[in-house]
Amino acid sequence: MASTYRIRQARPDELPLLPAIETAASGLFRNSDYPWIADGPNGMDMALFERCQDTWCLWVATDPAGEPVGFAAFAPEDGQIWLGELSVHPDHHRRGLGAALIDKAAGFYGPRGISRVTLTTFRDVPRNAPYYARLGFSVIDDLSAEPFLAAQIEKEEGWNVPKGSRVAMQRMLAT
Repeated sequence: MASTYRIRQARPDELPLLPAIETAASGLFRNSDYPWIADGPNGMDMALFERCQDTWCLWVATDPAGEPVGFAAFAPEDGQIWLGELSVHPDHHRRGLGAALIDKAAGFYGPRGISRVTLTTFRDVPRNAPYYARLGFSVIDDLSAEPFLAAQIEKEEGWNVPKGSRVAMQRMLAT
């Protein structure tokens, strides 16, 4: 990550800037098997951004001018922290910001007793499951003991995606 970027928890005044980052980042799906996601209504709403920010679960990557260019939104679920959204504006890709956002949050949550970060993502989109695997995440093959993640996968497969295209992953944290 270029040293001119900073990772920190989001401030309330930055929340209105985050939907545009998410929209720009989702535009990358136009070149995938799921191009409709780029224009779909699946983004976070402002109430969810506010809830994440209020509970110390929203992190931003800021550019040299201090403007947000990426974010990671988490939610506590069943003693874990679930990564619900990771978005970096395409103008700032390939600088390690996604990894830095996850690492910063992991360093915050681990010492507070959270043992793992979980997420759900596309199995076959290169910047999804393969990307997270490079960041230390592993696929959770058996979701029978993971009611939240199983329900999340079921919900996401209702987005008009083929069954089995979504996968749950985890990264263990040092506590």
